[in-house]
Amino acid sequence: MKSYFKSFFAIVLLPLLLLSPKTSSAWGAKGHGIVAEIAFSYLDDQTKKNVLALLDGMNIEDAANWMDAMRSDHAFDYMKPYHYIDLPKGQELTETNGENIVGVLNQTLHELENPAQLSRDKLKTDLLYLFHLIGDLHQPLHVGYPEDKGGNTYQVSFFGQGTNLHHVWDTDIIEYEKLTLESVLEAEKKNPKQIADIQKIDILQWANDSRSYLNLVYSLDGHTMNENYIRKALPVIESQLYNAGLRLASVLQRYYRNILIPAGGAPAIAASIPTIDIKQASSYEGKTVRICDKVYQAKYLSSSNRQPTFLDMGDYYPNSPLTVVIFGESRSNFSNTPEIYYVNKQVCITGKIQIYKGKPEIIADDQKQIELK
Repeated sequence: MKSYFKSFFAIVLLPLLLLSPKTSSAWGAKGHGIVAEIAFSYLDDQTKKNVLALLDGMNIEDAANWMDAMRSDHAFDYMKPYHYIDLPKGQELTETNGENIVGVLNQTLHELENPAQLSRDKLKTDLLYLFHLIGDLHQPLHVGYPEDKGGNTYQVSFFGQGTNLHHVWDTDIIEYEKLTLESVLEAEKKNPKQIADIQKIDILQWANDSRSYLNLVYSLDGHTMNENYIRKALPVIESQLYNAGLRLASVLQRYYRNILIPAGGAPAIAASIPTIDIKQASSYEGKTVRICDKVYQAKYLSSSNRQPTFLDMGDYYPNSPLTVVIFGESRSNFSNTPEIYYVNKQVCITGKIQIYKGKPEIIADDQKQIELK
């Protein structure tokens, strides 16, 4: 019976599948939605506010799927090569530029280094690129092999249903296993240090990490899917969805947190944020400001839950009129050791004033928020 089925598949079913290959887009709508939800679950309130303001009423699931939705509009044909990069088997990805997923992501981040030069529409377009392409990059077949177009022409039978390898990884396994935000978060519990390591922004490294799973992707028995293959693939899919969400959060927080967006206009950034006296900090609760003064002392609580670093500005603790807080998940965004580097230096900190236990503080998620005077 088994040999008969294999003969039938090879003679009848496989040629039919090859006549009508199904093209796919990474993760499908559900997978991209999970990535967006994971990202938002890790974002601070200010970044969420700015992102939603730029989306102009579009929800995050639609934002994550916008680039795929535009495939049917020929005006957006220029975006087609943005979704992937194909390389021969065994070749490591080293190129960081070009009209491909790695090049477009790197170019987008480069543009966002100078947001004052970007229009509101451009900021939104870059945001939509990030939502989608960071998800795409974590589906291994989007950094796949040219001979089968990233698995799009590799025809398979998924429990009797004709499809292709790319679509299996985009959609079929996700739907078969009924993956959700909750199930992925439950499968991928990480401590703050692990999260910080995952969130280090390096597009090329993310691409090569994804490509490292290709041997597993192609480790199937001919062209037929089975439960054993699903069991091997599922942990990778869960991990890659989770990593994509964490990394999307890291990128959004770094590039969109400090952008102020007036209605209908171009963004106003830190240059227009008021510089205030440190003694006035309590009066600016909920406002984004710039404060310049000396860091008198610092402390890193490495054994605490979120591993905060405290920089006491304006005086020694407990008389310091402002505390800068750097949580453990953000330390990877600093090229220095904050509790050592900033002590006894005059700095300017930009961020939103919060009141914690009666004292003003600013949370610093990125080294760019702290300037040396």
